[in-house]
Amino acid sequence: SLKPELFEGLRFDFTKPLNQKFSLSH
Repeated sequence: SLKPELFEGLRFDFTKPLNQKFSLSH
């Protein structure tokens, strides 16, 4: 099974640049 802390870390690394692009596009 996936480690919760690892999943949270990967999700944060993925959503941070995604949120920046979303903010710039609006």
